Formats: sequence, structure tokens, C-alpha cells
Amino acid sequence: MQYNIKKGKHSSGFHFGITFKKKITFECMFDNSCLYGDLGDNDNYDINKLYGFATTWYHLLQSGRVGWRCLDGKNIELLTYSYNDGKRENKETDILGTVKPNEWFSCTIEDLEYAYEYTFKKSSWTKKIVVKADAKKKDWFIFHYKLYFYFGGNKPSPHDMFVTVNEI
Repeated sequence: MQYNIKKGKHSSGFHFGITFKKKITFECMFDNSCLYGDLGDNDNYDINKLYGFATTWYHLLQSGRVGWRCLDGKNIELLTYSYNDGKRENKETDILGTVKPNEWFSCTIEDLEYAYEYTFKKSSWTKKIVVKADAKKKDWFIFHYKLYFYFGGNKPSPHDMFVTVNEI
């Protein structure tokens, strides 16, 4: 499915999906439109959401996500980030890798009850990161809801952006 964030907006529109699985896998390709230059005020280091899922009733309370950003105007960096007990968690060591526009890759996010496991596959190599958090609580809901393409941070999208995401 192709998602579009319009210039001056943050969201790709209203999308709603639920899953009863504890793991989601998707393949993705960014369009050239996802490249951007300096946003100023260190906003280039803000993490945008590619895809993820909430593991409780509210996504800013508990969720696992794959994020993205463009630091050099040529490559897209993929990162993990999560919310655990309402606290946003990400570290520079949670960088999954980089991709170029029009390059297919796949990711998996798995809820391990007290941690999230992220897997990134591109061409012939794979990287896994397990993000353990003391604050992540055991999930009691039988379903999770999905989180979609979003341009995060303080500033809205500098131009229209397109990404293709296919859940596997």
C-alpha cells in the first residue's frame, strides 16, 4: 500500500488496522520524495514513524515502531523506537541501518512481552536489535493496533512524501 504525507502535514491520513499477532513483518520502499535537506534547529535528528504497533490501549503509552530520518539528503536511516509506560525510548545504538530511495527492505517488530525485537533485512544481510525496557509491562490486550507513516518532530513535511509498505 502506498502512503502519502502532503506538504505541510505530519500524518498520512486516517488508517486503522488491528492484529491479533505479537509480530508484524513488512516490506518497504521509500520514494525519492522522502529525501530532505536541513530542517534547521537540529530537527534533522527527529525520528519519523515508518510503521509499528501499539501493544496496549494507547500508542504513546506502549508501542514498538520502526522510525526513519534523512540526515544527508541522500540516504534514509532506519531506527527503532518505542514507548514503554509512557516514556519514549531510543538510543543511537538502536540504528537498524540505511537504505536508498527505491530500495526494497523488510522489517519485523515482535512483542516479546517485556521487550521488543526488531529485525531489518536488506539484500543478503540481516540485523537484529532487542530493546529491553524495565518499564515495559506485560500486555493484557488480545489485539494490537497498527501505527502508520508519519512525519514527526516539530516541523511538518517540507514536501509531499511517498512510501510503499506491504505487510507480509
